[in-house]
Amino acid sequence: MSKLHRQDFNNIFMTKADKILIVFSLCIGITFFLLKSTTNASYADVYLKNERILTIDLNTEKKTYTVKGTLGKIVIEAGNGKIRVIEEKSSNHICSKQGWVSKKGDSIVCLPNEVVIQLSGKMELDTIVR
Repeated sequence: MSKLHRQDFNNIFMTKADKILIVFSLCIGITFFLLKSTTNASYADVYLKNERILTIDLNTEKKTYTVKGTLGKIVIEAGNGKIRVIEEKSSNHICSKQGWVSKKGDSIVCLPNEVVIQLSGKMELDTIVR
């Protein structure tokens, strides 16, 4: 008797179409997550107080850049498809502890210095409007 009630309960709330829709939605979500997390960045934009001050090509040999933040200088190392902060003036040094980042959409945020490093994909021209 209890087995019959359990089957009736499942059929009331979840049809076969509902289950297919849930599985399909999960597959789509996982696909978007995997595509985002596996796309390497090509460029990094460095912002100071929401103003872009530097664009770095990540597809070059390793090179260091120095940017002046609110509290002092920030030394950035970039190249071979990745970027990191190696030296900064802040109390907790969270930016330099974050380490290397390389995926499109990743960012390094140095809040005390008001500096943000945002990684992006290839700089491609979509359309020319005359």
